[in-house]
Amino acid sequence: MAAVLVSAGQEVLLDSLHTLCATLPVPGASWHRHVAAIASVRVDFERALDACAQRPDVLDLIAIALAGLLDAAFDPGADAALTAAYERFRALPIPAGEHPFLDEIVACLEAVEATFVCLSLDPAAARSFAA
Repeated sequence: MAAVLVSAGQEVLLDSLHTLCATLPVPGASWHRHVAAIASVRVDFERALDACAQRPDVLDLIAIALAGLLDAAFDPGADAALTAAYERFRALPIPAGEHPFLDEIVACLEAVEATFVCLSLDPAAARSFAA
């Protein structure tokens, strides 16, 4: 695959998204009923970021979305693998109240959603998620 040129800003964004992904708290205890679902979403997010690394235009869209300047929804006609990942993400319960990692979780989930939505808007990028 040919090297893809990304701007310094896109590289910083991608690094920040990878950091968020790495810090998504996946409970280590087997008693937590959502361990498998959280771990699956984290793996899906990693795959999505790998797909984004090859699509500078999608990185630009993610930056716009995270700034609150993009009013878009997930394209239900997107690639089946990306759609399945998005559905796994949407099925996750969002903690509320005094959860010890609430701030980290909410920031990461916002990034996951923006990433999946923006990938879905670009058919080639959505297909690269499955590759």
